[in-house]
Amino acid sequence: LRTVGLMRVLVTGANGFVGHHLCRRLLGNGVRVSALIHQGQERLPEVTSLLTLTGDVRDVADDLKQERP
Repeated sequence: LRTVGLMRVLVTGANGFVGHHLCRRLLGNGVRVSALIHQGQERLPEVTSLLTLTGDVRDVADDLKQERP
């Protein structure tokens, strides 16, 4: 994985098996990571340099649909 400049990514499902490992890999390569997890799900305690957001990606999709003219 090669990064360019100050890359930032959003990982959905970050507290799942794949998302968790993806976050760790990205952080290890200097990428700034924001992690989206479901409310009520456990956080990622061993990954400290991570911005954790609580929510549901479907809510964001619904919000975007409502903004269209």
